[in-house]
Amino acid sequence: MTSDAMPELPATPPPLVWAGPECAFLRVNGDDRDQLRATGHAVRDGDLRRLAALGVRGVRQPLLWGWTPRAGSGRRATEATRGWADRRMATLEGLGMEPVLALLHHGSGPRGTSFLDPDFPRTFAAYARGVAEAYPWVTTYLPINEPTTTARFAGLYGFWEPHGRSSRAFAEILLAQCRAIRAAVREIRAVNPAARFIVNEDVGVVRSTPRLEHQARFDTERRWAAVDLLSGRLVAGHRLWAYLVAALGSDAPLLDFVDDPCPPDVIGLDYYVTSDRFLDHRVAAYPRWTHGGNGVQRYADVELVRIEGEEIAGWDGIIAEASSRYGLPLALTEVSLAGDPVDACAWWLEAWEAATSAAARGVRVEAVTAWAAFGARGWEQMLVEPEGVYAPGLFDVSATPPAPTLLGDVVRAAAHGAASPPLRPGWWRQPERTLYAA
Repeated sequence: MTSDAMPELPATPPPLVWAGPECAFLRVNGDDRDQLRATGHAVRDGDLRRLAALGVRGVRQPLLWGWTPRAGSGRRATEATRGWADRRMATLEGLGMEPVLALLHHGSGPRGTSFLDPDFPRTFAAYARGVAEAYPWVTTYLPINEPTTTARFAGLYGFWEPHGRSSRAFAEILLAQCRAIRAAVREIRAVNPAARFIVNEDVGVVRSTPRLEHQARFDTERRWAAVDLLSGRLVAGHRLWAYLVAALGSDAPLLDFVDDPCPPDVIGLDYYVTSDRFLDHRVAAYPRWTHGGNGVQRYADVELVRIEGEEIAGWDGIIAEASSRYGLPLALTEVSLAGDPVDACAWWLEAWEAATSAAARGVRVEAVTAWAAFGARGWEQMLVEPEGVYAPGLFDVSATPPAPTLLGDVVRAAAHGAASPPLRPGWWRQPERTLYAA
């Protein structure tokens, strides 16, 4: 007897809980900004066991190129910090937590390197191969964190080295990082053909007054620049094509990726309450520190959440857009909110509920990452100043040993499929969130 019933398709698995220590390593006017040392994670060997006790299944584990001496490359560079790395990797393997290896996080690398050095992609790829040879059992990499965001802060706004303030510097840094990712992935896969890689970005949307709609659409499209480049999707007619060609003086760098793409296996979504922006030409209505422009138009650039009548896209909207745009597996690679502990929990729960709901609809969301697991320092100043305010994460490292936080309890509940305690809505859902009229 036969049946005409359609076979059941396998269900999309629910997301896992990942975590990651804040690991930005960059320079400002020659001075290091090292978040692993600023939060003490660099010297606490027990941190990974703390994460395992919460039920964390994967860790964005930093093995940073910037920690190696300039003279090293490839295996020699890996060996320069091999003892520290070996201990951390052995711990992860023993605890059964998947490492998502992070090799560069906002900075260009060891002293003497630069995004603008023509040799940057090759030397970074040599380091990546050294890591793959040292740990051939690792299958998941996030080679360079937020390449478009890094290009903005290092090449357009001048905050971080090489302190560029032009569309050309932005474009050159963006292309250099994409070349480095492509080269690194190929070196890693020469060692482990099964390796996969993630490209992540801050994916906030931009809205505006009608006069600035063109700029808002451009900025909204720009957040996908690195993913589109690597995927071979940034072709003539793309909203960024003319801008990048003009900035670079040629279309050859873009055609290189059209002809020789290296699409990611997973899209990483980083999204913060203040990621969504609002542009307003009525600058007199806003504080002077919000004023900026595009060289032709002056406008205020403020958090969308602070605008009366506007609502942030939220994790549901971000997941839906990324899934529709790329059709690839997703991971929420940074879920973080500084400030009130209850608000931090509410933001995590919005992300977790959006991810689990999307998975139930058949969208592959592999993980939700509790970011800055051991807190972060100085991000309220974008790391420009050498010191800054410490914001706890899953643990508060101002205590010895690090003290679990309310957020840690909520993440533990998610990891174990338990219900979280009822919480009030976050401040971004409250009427008093607004500061400016639309």
